[in-house]
Amino acid sequence: MHKLPTFGGLVTGLVLGGVTAFFQLIGQAALYLGAQHLFNLPPNPTAKQYLVFNLLVYSILVLVIFFRGFFSNDEPTRSQAFYRAAIVTFPLPGILLAYAWQTHG
Repeated sequence: MHKLPTFGGLVTGLVLGGVTAFFQLIGQAALYLGAQHLFNLPPNPTAKQYLVFNLLVYSILVLVIFFRGFFSNDEPTRSQAFYRAAIVTFPLPGILLAYAWQTHG
């Protein structure tokens, strides 16, 4: 496994996610609004309910990215390791901002 590209991807994903965290809130709100109509979720969720929803969506992203890599017979290249790590950490600052915004007003 390529440790340096993976670490670089983690850092890059967090930095880019931090820069675009406010804009990610728009997508998170749209995703919740769609799920609210499909699954009859509460119209005004508490901060913990919204955090659980965002982490559920995030865990699906992680499962898709990593299980696709785990079921592959090939060793990931340096660029694949970088991009996987960057994509996985990209939404985390937006999720943290959404939770902090609701809990601290």
